[in-house]
Order: sequence, then structure tokens, then C-alpha cells
Amino acid sequence: MHDGTTSTHDNLTAALMHKNNAPVFLLEGKVYELGNKEGYRQFWAIYHKPPKAEYRNYLLERRDSLIPIDERSFKGAFYTPLNVVDKAYDKLAETLGKNWQKEYIVWDMCSGVGNLEVKHSNPRNIFMSTLDAADIDVMKATKTCVGAVKFQYDYLNDDITDDGKIDYP
Repeated sequence: MHDGTTSTHDNLTAALMHKNNAPVFLLEGKVYELGNKEGYRQFWAIYHKPPKAEYRNYLLERRDSLIPIDERSFKGAFYTPLNVVDKAYDKLAETLGKNWQKEYIVWDMCSGVGNLEVKHSNPRNIFMSTLDAADIDVMKATKTCVGAVKFQYDYLNDDITDDGKIDYP
């Protein structure tokens, strides 16, 4: 979301820069060179730099596809298509009743960048946790579910002991 000069979103964790006339990424104070320059070139053959407003959130929502498949599988990092979101909301209404969004508090333990919650009509009843803190930065930058509580939580290595108690330290 950066062309080396202009950023389209505030507070994203990575920025595109240029070093010696070559694109590099600045992430948490470290500079990373591209691992696949041809893939980078092909990507920008499709999109403008920075991408047009109509594509920005689309790209951010699908950034999980840039994670290596083995890591993505381990973390469960997969984009939730909007037709799946629609079906999930239909099933929830069928099971919990028409007003479930007002009556129930929802905690999505693996919210990613919040695609499943964008259809929710009452974001103040939503708790969204994700493995990667960068997902929270994306949600803040794209103003996803502004009223929801968002936090990083590693549910794969949670703080619940084998006997069901919470390990507070």
C-alpha cells in the first residue's frame, strides 16, 4: 500500500521503499530485499502503485495468500470468502434467532483481518483475536469493525492448563 513515496493507509507494519534503485520492504525497522523479483514485477503489472482505492482492502484481506502454505496451514490463515460469510450469518440467524447480533457477544478466536465480522451489525458485541499482531494493524488501517475489541492471542499455545485453570503469568 506504498509506492516508495506515498502510503495509502496509516499504521501499516510494512512499507515499500527503494534502495539502490531496487524495491525493498521496511518492516519493524529492518530492510528486506525481495525474494522473488519476477513475482513482484508480475504483481505490479496487474495493479498500479499504490493500488487504486477499489483494490486496497481486497489486497490486504487476502495477504494470507502470501504466507508460505505450510505456515499458513499451521496457523489456519485462510481468507474467508464473502459467500461463506453470508452462509455463516444465515446459519447463526437460523440457530440463534433473527436478533442474535444484538443479543449475543461473539469472540472470533482466529479473526485474521476480520472478514467474517464485516457483516456484523453490532461491532461493540465482537471480540476479535488473531495470532499475528500485524492483522490488528491491518484492521486498524482499514477501519474494520471499529467498535470491536481486537487483540493478539495465540490460541495454539493458550494459557489454559490441562486441568482447565488459567495460567495468569
